[in-house]
Amino acid sequence: MLLLQVQDLAAPPRTSDVVKDCVKACIKSTYQFLFDNCYELYQRELLTDSEPRPCSDVFDEDQGPGSMSSLEYWHQLIALVASIIDEDQTSYTAVFNQLVASTFLSSFINAVNSMPISTFSSVAPLHVKS
Repeated sequence: MLLLQVQDLAAPPRTSDVVKDCVKACIKSTYQFLFDNCYELYQRELLTDSEPRPCSDVFDEDQGPGSMSSLEYWHQLIALVASIIDEDQTSYTAVFNQLVASTFLSSFINAVNSMPISTFSSVAPLHVKS
């Protein structure tokens, strides 16, 4: 269905533009979620059992550990962002390396295939002495 809708467009969007927009939306939603839920996520994901927990998980929006005016909030947000970056790096490095390698290889093959035969005729043949 989507393919038919795209084919009906006079100037369909380029794939790179669609991917770029998807990545931007993903990044924005991920970091907005971290920003909005920093205290709860930090408590659940990064706080170990050996670290002391606050006596109450309820906090005032203007004061306390979950408040943006708290220095602790910014430490927690930075720790969450760093953990997300580390997790993404671990998860996606192999995929991106493969993508870059295949893109380079396919562009190289396309470049060679698009060269006229005369390009190769100027190369001196190899003579092997026996």
